[in-house]
Amino acid sequence: MILGLEYMHSKNIIYRDLKPENIMVDKNGIMYIIDLGTAKILDEKKHNGRTLTMIGTPHYMAPEVFIGGKGYTKLVDLWSLGVCLYEFVVGNLPFGDAEEDPYLIYNSIANSNIEFPKFVSDKNLRKIIL
Repeated sequence: MILGLEYMHSKNIIYRDLKPENIMVDKNGIMYIIDLGTAKILDEKKHNGRTLTMIGTPHYMAPEVFIGGKGYTKLVDLWSLGVCLYEFVVGNLPFGDAEEDPYLIYNSIANSNIEFPKFVSDKNLRKIIL
């Protein structure tokens, strides 16, 4: 996932909907990011390299996508990567896991701190996710 994002970002492409459902693994264990329908080529001259469209899956959206109205950069893909890694390790989402209402999910993302269960004691793993 990291290499896929790194490649897209090197081409000035923001993915905007990274989540487990958009990751495929082939029989050789090679991981692919699929469904580029929300991806966008950023124009560095327009909006200071930001995009303004609110798009993505609520549980995986970075706060700057729905807060502030100043737009957002490729960094939102790294937030989504952290959410995915948390989900892979812990087994549930870090914010609004039981919620279906997007506004409740956004509220949880904006107003909650990430908490790790006790079984996630590896400090290096926590740093990677954060």
